[in-house]
Amino acid sequence: LTGVVLEAKGVMRHDQVVHTEEGPGVVTSGIFSPTLGHSVALARLPRAASGACEVEVRGKRLPARIVRPPFVRKGARVYK
Repeated sequence: LTGVVLEAKGVMRHDQVVHTEEGPGVVTSGIFSPTLGHSVALARLPRAASGACEVEVRGKRLPARIVRPPFVRKGARVYK
C-alpha cells in the first residue's frame, strides 16, 4: 500500500481506479484531510509507480500525487 494525495477538488473513496504510467491501481481507503486541505488515500499500485497519477472520481480523471505515508507528522505536511 502507498499514499495518494488528490491535487484537485474531490474526495477519493474505496475501489476508485488510480491510473499510473506503470498500470492501473485501486484505492483501498480514502478521506478528506482538513490539515492538508486535500483528499488522501491508501492505494494498491504497481511497485514501480511514483510521482504523478490520476484518480477516477465521479467519472472524471483528477490529478493526484503518489506519496509515502504518513501524510502529516506532528501537525506538519510530510510530502512536498
